[in-house]
Amino acid sequence: MENMKRLSSEYRDRALPPLDLAIWNIEYAVRNPNGSASPVRSQNWMEKNLIDIYAILVLSLVVTLAAVVFVMKILYNYLYKSIASKLCKDKQM
Repeated sequence: MENMKRLSSEYRDRALPPLDLAIWNIEYAVRNPNGSASPVRSQNWMEKNLIDIYAILVLSLVVTLAAVVFVMKILYNYLYKSIASKLCKDKQM
């Protein structure tokens, strides 16, 4: 209960009531149209659309898949050769 009272008093301890703060923010935005401009406006299209991030993700996926395929080929060749050599030895006997 003490914790709730402390949180309540912290919440109510404001310089301005919420409605007055909202009105001040709206008036500030009207007075200064470029004051609250989004930083996205200054980014190029590649940064806006996160093309570099997607490229890194796709590249890492391709490299991972290529590594898995390479390892699978090595294992397949190793197992195939060992089984084939055992079969050849069995046929010769």
